[in-house]
Amino acid sequence: TNEGNVQIEITPEIEFDYRGKFKGSKLLDALGNFLRKHILKYKIKDYWYAKIVGEAEDLSSTIKKSLGSEI
Repeated sequence: TNEGNVQIEITPEIEFDYRGKFKGSKLLDALGNFLRKHILKYKIKDYWYAKIVGEAEDLSSTIKKSLGSEI
């Protein structure tokens, strides 16, 4: 028989500056950190993190169904 093991690790992460707007100087870096740590902190914690964890769980379930077994 052709059998094997598969290990898939799904790690949800939030990319804060995917466009690179807060890169290039110390001032922009400091502004980006301030925005993330003080202004967006609660919205990220309360809404976005829960959303991406849920999406990661959905992805995991879809992969399990596609492979036809529990991983």
